[in-house]
Amino acid sequence: MVARGAASPRASLWYPYLLIPGPGADETPYCLQVDITAVEPIQGRTLLLTFANGERRVIDIAAHFKFFGVFEPLNDDAFFRGVRVNPDAGTIQWPNGADMCPDVLYNSSTAARTSAA
Repeated sequence: MVARGAASPRASLWYPYLLIPGPGADETPYCLQVDITAVEPIQGRTLLLTFANGERRVIDIAAHFKFFGVFEPLNDDAFFRGVRVNPDAGTIQWPNGADMCPDVLYNSSTAARTSAA
């Protein structure tokens, strides 16, 4: 069993688009399984995500996802800004229960720029 927040050497048969090359010579694919520990809405539909491994990453949700069905309320600014971390699931969640896979969010985001001190 892999501890939450640790990289997993397992392959995903159900979500092959989540697979990234593994660290071994055989390049065995694996899913990251890194929990999200903090979220901050920045502007528009952009979020600053902090992962359990300490990485801070930025994602423009609207550039990667369509807002229909359970995600349709994300078109409302106030609702979108109501995003929170669900620590039991290790990902972000909105007030209506809509959530997103942390692996997909990680792979779709970019490293956050650090501000100069």
